[in-house]
Amino acid sequence: MKTQKERTQGKFVITANGKEIHNGHSTQCEIMFRDYCGWCKKGKAPKSMQTAFDDSKLDDPTKLFKLQITKMTDEEFTKATAKTPKTKKETHVKLLEKLAAHLKDHPEHTEEIRKAITEMTATQPAPAADSK
Repeated sequence: MKTQKERTQGKFVITANGKEIHNGHSTQCEIMFRDYCGWCKKGKAPKSMQTAFDDSKLDDPTKLFKLQITKMTDEEFTKATAKTPKTKKETHVKLLEKLAAHLKDHPEHTEEIRKAITEMTATQPAPAADSK
């Protein structure tokens, strides 16, 4: 008979040698950590973790990474994660909303911002067609 694995909901911090490598929120922090460690072996972990693991030359990510969890109630978790965009598109929408609010309060910045955006986009490669 299988034993129930612990599933803690909350904020997590992953450290390596005492240094914070990655953080976030999860409804199943231990399972997320296990998955991330598995992804390290496949070369598909979050960039900060993958770099630390590759640099360590270890064969087992659990020897390098430690998981710290701050438990949260359902209400705390919902409140904390409601502010987190889930996709690139949501992130861009939030940034544009902030920019629009700023320009409403400071219309004198319009031309300066337009110029900065033009300069940035001129030096950036075009986004992939399937980016979210």
